[in-house]
Amino acid sequence: RLDLTKYQAKVSRSIASRPCRVAVVGAGISGLICARTLHDMGLDVEVFEKSRGLGGRAATRRTESGLSLDHGAPFLETKSRLWDRFAHSWEQDQVVCPWQPRFGIWTQSGSSGAVTQRDLANSKLWVGLSGMNRLGKHLAEGLTVRYQATVDALQHRESTWTLRGIQVGEDRASSSFESGPYDCLVLAIPAPQAASMVPGHCSWKSGATQQTMEPVWAALIEFQQPWQIPWDAISFENHPCLDWISRESSKPNRAAQDAWVVHATHSWTHEHLECKPEQVARLLLESLVDLHSESLPKVACLQAHRWRYAQPKRTDLGNLSGAIYLWDIDASLGACGDWITPAEPQGVLGRPSGLSRALESGAAMAGEILRSWIDRNPIQKQAIQQMLF
Repeated sequence: RLDLTKYQAKVSRSIASRPCRVAVVGAGISGLICARTLHDMGLDVEVFEKSRGLGGRAATRRTESGLSLDHGAPFLETKSRLWDRFAHSWEQDQVVCPWQPRFGIWTQSGSSGAVTQRDLANSKLWVGLSGMNRLGKHLAEGLTVRYQATVDALQHRESTWTLRGIQVGEDRASSSFESGPYDCLVLAIPAPQAASMVPGHCSWKSGATQQTMEPVWAALIEFQQPWQIPWDAISFENHPCLDWISRESSKPNRAAQDAWVVHATHSWTHEHLECKPEQVARLLLESLVDLHSESLPKVACLQAHRWRYAQPKRTDLGNLSGAIYLWDIDASLGACGDWITPAEPQGVLGRPSGLSRALESGAAMAGEILRSWIDRNPIQKQAIQQMLF
């Protein structure tokens, strides 16, 4: 008969001959799925996040009236059975829910433009049940996360990593910190920041240096009355200003008050990058006037947010092209994020699927760390018991 005590010890044993301590810098979706996977496999993981929140661009802001608006990534689109299963699991946990907006594409037509309805029946769009930041909060449950901790220096010595930086406390006072040693280090931050932090001998530094990120201005608009247009989301092709708008109140489990998020194009954002948020918000609001014959309702609340590192600019990363994560095996130093993954067709939505690429990159990064650590620290195989009968 099976020895249940020895069997339990076998299946719950460590995956390697010695424990592995991992630091993940950046609590966006890519960093969190990486940390979550490693934590669930028994590794000791610590996450460093420079802001006060989780999820990176999967972000939600509350207006003065209490509305939740997704001013970063508007949704998660799943395109594979693997991530479909993840999304359905998160749905069961009341983290995300499906979103089927009335969707249209704006294209230039003569001296003006027109919106054409598009069918999303074959698209799988998911939104956070109470906001897109719900996904980040869910992934971080049970993880050790140091908030408002800005890492500005890395030291690699004797096969381990030490992190140094500035920590902002609850009293808003700043103090320096040093943390480590860590066996592995993952940078889940924008390419320019990652490239500037890693040492010159890093095998992927040159590729990261070549990658740039595009900025996006976002406006958050709350109307006093519903804006009577027949769409909940519009993607724009070659518009001089607008890239995307979405009716946040059309998302499940959101307040009925009519509210919109407006994303500007990269080129328009570059031209207005250093403008004041109040000025940007007014300009983006004015750009909505010509979209429909229905006049804009009175505005109850108007804000703007600048995403300096919003979306990766597709560039040739040389010998790193085609990778979905970066890994220097000699230094146990990795990077993950949507800026690494190859470009994908934008499909019927006309949108880059940043969140899905971030998830894929972070999960693959975790898998590489697990493989590398187990290979370096194998466990000698032993029989569960000497005799079965």
